[in-house]
Amino acid sequence: MEFFSKYATATATATATAATTVIVKEAATETTIATATPKAKEQLQSEDWHTYGSEFQRCLQDLHQDRPGAFALCAEERAHRVCRICPIPRDLLPLLRLPLRFVLVRDEHLGCSVPVSDIPTIAEEVNQYWKQAGITFTPLLAPVEVSYPGGDVHGRSVVDLKTAISSLCRGDDGRMTEKTLRRRLFLEHIMKDPHFDPHTAFNVWILDFIGQESQGVCIDRGSHSIIIGQRSNKGYPEVTVRSLPCLSKTIAHELGHALGLDHPGGGRFSDGDPLCGYRRNLMTGGVDKRGGGGYYLEDWQIVLTRDTALSTGMCHDSNCSSFLGGCGFEKRY
Repeated sequence: MEFFSKYATATATATATAATTVIVKEAATETTIATATPKAKEQLQSEDWHTYGSEFQRCLQDLHQDRPGAFALCAEERAHRVCRICPIPRDLLPLLRLPLRFVLVRDEHLGCSVPVSDIPTIAEEVNQYWKQAGITFTPLLAPVEVSYPGGDVHGRSVVDLKTAISSLCRGDDGRMTEKTLRRRLFLEHIMKDPHFDPHTAFNVWILDFIGQESQGVCIDRGSHSIIIGQRSNKGYPEVTVRSLPCLSKTIAHELGHALGLDHPGGGRFSDGDPLCGYRRNLMTGGVDKRGGGGYYLEDWQIVLTRDTALSTGMCHDSNCSSFLGGCGFEKRY
């Protein structure tokens, strides 16, 4: 059995109805891998990964050349089309390490009671969801604990902010309302001028409650910041303190938004393929007590999130390179 999968490439034209399958690379056999040293195995995997990356970019360039207006397609559409030809070899994904900062708000009106000792467990569970994409979030040495002495938060009292946050709700269609107000409450008050640079890590702010029927929100993709409510009434008959697995799944979902993904819903690509297959997707919504949604990421989602991770400048893994950079894909944040 070959260690490296056989990838298909397309000799496509605008009217092509089939692709010619070719072998990208004759890779190491199972016997070779079994007897290789860890360093040699890593080298073989790296070589195979870079071969795959070169083929991916070639297919992407072919798409742009063979289909007029391909650059006008959305990033999701283009990633999907190339992934149909070059499926992601998930067993070869080089690990991307991203810094993760937990910010625990400590205030009798706004703050959470999540203990610092629970953060490693939460981070470990979050990484179980992102392992499939070859992405791991590495928590900074210690969580940041934020308080508001005197009860004033950049011009508004903590009591006033608590009342305003409690009024945030969803419409009859289940969508969040008053998004501008929500952003203003958090970004212009609660999260304003922290004593750290938010652009140096992905930021998880954990508060007591962030609005009716809400468990988490990617509040600002520009600074890769998400907010999480320790308590929620989404999926619960009343406002309830959520379990660590529920918090972890919500964080994993919101980090997907911070990496540029949207809710796929039940949509389809222009070729008729569904945005999501039969597996429940991590980026779908949900109202259950486990944080909602599923666990799976499609190949096109992995491509986009890895490319966004690399484009943040926070990932310093030398063995990794962008598939999409320079090929017309916009940044996803």
